[in-house]
Amino acid sequence: MSVYTDAMVVKVFVVVLACSVVALAVFAPATAKQAAACSIGQIDLDTLAEEAEIVIVGQVIAERMVEPRWPTFESTIRVAAVLRGDLEPEITLSPLGYLGAGCEGGPRLLAGERVLLFFSRFRGELHVNGYEQGKYVFANGEASVQNVGLSAEPPIPADEVLRRVAAITGATDEQLDAALAFALGGPLPELQPDAEPLPVGVEEDGGQPVLLIAIASGLLALLVAALAGLGLRRRAR
Repeated sequence: MSVYTDAMVVKVFVVVLACSVVALAVFAPATAKQAAACSIGQIDLDTLAEEAEIVIVGQVIAERMVEPRWPTFESTIRVAAVLRGDLEPEITLSPLGYLGAGCEGGPRLLAGERVLLFFSRFRGELHVNGYEQGKYVFANGEASVQNVGLSAEPPIPADEVLRRVAAITGATDEQLDAALAFALGGPLPELQPDAEPLPVGVEEDGGQPVLLIAIASGLLALLVAALAGLGLRRRAR
């Protein structure tokens, strides 16, 4: 091999190496961040409560399969109490039943389950933290969680779990009481119907329909003016 050819090989190698370094500098941080966000190690209850953006107690009122090939599922949860954050009274999560490489997915939420859920938002979507570790199921006065690939934790008294979480999240006494009542077998709160829109012109305090009266008065004034004009024309003739 000639010296010229060897020099060209060295130049090509240097260029490829430089491009690789640039690519690592650009993409490695984002990849590492995503891997960290999707990694699932052992997560204890206190850590879940500290890191979650939203913490709720509620019941899964429906589950349906959305993709038979995987399979994946969609679940609707009715919120009984909020221990941190703000959430609609009823939410639907999908896809569930798996955790994808891009952090999409979540644990199965079975119809009828009373659950404590720890949420965070990733790419604008609501996700259960720690996959199945972020889902505690209430039954017989206890809370339990099953961890995929990890050692299962023994059940904990439901009131102990909720009091620990409430202390970390700063939940009010009313929020804690609502969570305890439901977790220990109380009824699921009914959805409050949206307030009926008031008729146009009706004041909220039950006063007179001011706007309608004003419109009627204006129409009456126009009618009187029209009749008066008609009378003047007839006199002019």
